[in-house]
Amino acid sequence: EQQILCNDYNMDPDEVIVNGVARSECKKLCNLENDTNTIILRFNKNITTCEKMFFNMSNLIEIDLSNFHTEKVTSMKCMFEHCEKLSNINFGNMDTSKVKTMERVFMGCFQLKFIDLSKFDTSSLESTSEMFNFCSALISLDLSNFITTNLNDIFDMFANCQKLIYLNLSTFNISKVSLFNTRKTFFNCSSLKYADLRKFTTSSINYRTFMDAISTAKYCIENALTN
Repeated sequence: EQQILCNDYNMDPDEVIVNGVARSECKKLCNLENDTNTIILRFNKNITTCEKMFFNMSNLIEIDLSNFHTEKVTSMKCMFEHCEKLSNINFGNMDTSKVKTMERVFMGCFQLKFIDLSKFDTSSLESTSEMFNFCSALISLDLSNFITTNLNDIFDMFANCQKLIYLNLSTFNISKVSLFNTRKTFFNCSSLKYADLRKFTTSSINYRTFMDAISTAKYCIENALTN
């Protein structure tokens, strides 16, 4: 069994089951216990999806997934979508090696300023569509460890990250992503100052999307205009 501690989370467990993702996933996968301001979720080790697991848990502030066994998980779609107060996530050594989609995983997490994804194994990842959309407090993001050889969709990936200053995509290989699926990747990233897009080319990304990034960033590492 694994324990996930949701500190300062005061929603009634019964309401979580009725109104939250628990009705579709957590109710099947785990038992909920209430201990003052902490909810402990004990997960079945054989889970294959984290889809909508914490969807719309609007009072969730902090979560520790460091002992969460996810070696069989293939989807993290909408996992934390609309966790509006979530400000800290500890992923520890969470196994993401089989995850194919991270669509909308952090969408609408308005309080997240930093996310450490440095230990994510993304070798199976195919879609990051809207992954950080409306992470409006996000300041810095380093995805230089991401393996993206199977990636085919980055639509709206960083859209509406209005406070994002630093973005490292230095190893991003988007050769399998269609021009259609690169639309609005950097839309409304109005504070971007540093962007490392050295693997991006105009043949592999929608030109308007590319210009959204380089016209905003004060310092942009890129080679798109010469390819």
